Amino acid sequence: MSVLRKAGRRAIDAVGTFTGDRGETLLMLALLGYLPNIRRPRSFNEKVVARKLAPFPEVWVEYADKIAVRRHVADRIGAAYLTDLLMVTDRPDDLRDDALPDRFVVKGSHGSGLARLVEASTRPPIDALRTECQRWLQTRYGVATHEPWYTRIAPKILVEAFIRDDQFGVPLDYKCWVFHGKVAFIQVDFDRFTNHTRTFYSRDWERQPWTTFYPRGPALAKPSKLQEIIEVAEALAVDPDFVRVDLYCPNDARVVFGELTFTPEAGWGPFYPRSFDAEVGRLW
Repeated sequence: MSVLRKAGRRAIDAVGTFTGDRGETLLMLALLGYLPNIRRPRSFNEKVVARKLAPFPEVWVEYADKIAVRRHVADRIGAAYLTDLLMVTDRPDDLRDDALPDRFVVKGSHGSGLARLVEASTRPPIDALRTECQRWLQTRYGVATHEPWYTRIAPKILVEAFIRDDQFGVPLDYKCWVFHGKVAFIQVDFDRFTNHTRTFYSRDWERQPWTTFYPRGPALAKPSKLQEIIEVAEALAVDPDFVRVDLYCPNDARVVFGELTFTPEAGWGPFYPRSFDAEVGRLW
């Protein structure tokens, strides 16, 4: 569970079992430090939370499903942008040492953060991996965060090929914030599993003076594949208002699809400085 999820859990415990507008208002006040107006949203986080409370398009269930979304990606931009899928199962016992390569990534199909990167040097015992996967299958992701489309996804385990970056090890995330079909910002996350930082850039690769939730990270050289990253993100922008398209570009050589996100940080991710919550919200 991420630091944000832990903070969200503590806030949920603090405000009790309120749901809907009232519960979200109390949570946002606790996590963001300002009293939101969800019914007349203006800030980015207000608009994310208003989206969570509104009826959602049925197709979001498919787009949020890490297995089903692969069909959409292949149809839109081609299967070459997908990682190799090695296994899909709903039985953790199907994970066997003799059926898995030395390096791979195992994920839950139905939520964010349900993932483990496995390398030969840090490979856990297979029984421990099965236990973790069983816990994922029993997790109803989206209940605590009030993102109901995740609860409609059939929980499965998928195993993907491990993609390694020679410089960073785990490839950098290029999370493209797409408003009305156009990439406005690209979020780059560093050291996601150790000292997590985050830097935002414009589509022209101008470093932004703000960040969300995590401390502002270091400057990064403009990727040579930036134009392709933007084109792929815009081709996969399935929502007319806003969607975040997550991509990788290991070794600055190949653009690879990650996932689609409709409600980043569940609307509970503070902006630093706070004024940019409203500034970015104006683009929506």
